[in-house]
Amino acid sequence: MGAACHSGVTHGTVAIPRGYPSNGGPRNGGPQNGARSFNRVRVGHRCTIPIAHDRRLLLKESVASEITKGIEIAVRVAYIAQQSDPARDRYVFAYHVTIGNQSERSVQLLDRHWVISEQDGSVREVEGQGVVGEQPVLEPGEEHQYSSGAILGSPDGSMQGSYGMIGEDGETFRVTIPRFELNMPRTLH
Repeated sequence: MGAACHSGVTHGTVAIPRGYPSNGGPRNGGPQNGARSFNRVRVGHRCTIPIAHDRRLLLKESVASEITKGIEIAVRVAYIAQQSDPARDRYVFAYHVTIGNQSERSVQLLDRHWVISEQDGSVREVEGQGVVGEQPVLEPGEEHQYSSGAILGSPDGSMQGSYGMIGEDGETFRVTIPRFELNMPRTLH
């Protein structure tokens, strides 16, 4: 297992399907008919994850959301089979976060704290400034979206955490990132 990047991912290549809203897709000019293209998404300051735009890479997707002090955090997560290698204990997951300001004041995201748990009981904590190199300001009614990924050494795990925010009135507060499961899909015979 490699060292974690600022975003909480392990160094490596993660393919994130193009269907994620911030990455485009056929509905807004992305590849058609199963074609594959790649973008690069900067993750923190220490690593970059190439993103493959191929919906066929996605085997399972789930959603989690929570609202804290008028800030909604919604997370979509998917297992990326084509980038995973179970024989080498490499399980790749993509996640897409939407941060929505449903309050009546402007807020800025300052920092993040992730808790990444694996099936074997191991836990990693990752803290850092902003998200993917940004500290976005959200006016009432605005959203900020980003995609990232995690590479686990076991087929099942979870992520959860919080974002540090500051309101236009100077109040600092934490917003909950809801727990979401990282599970390799299994087939019953």
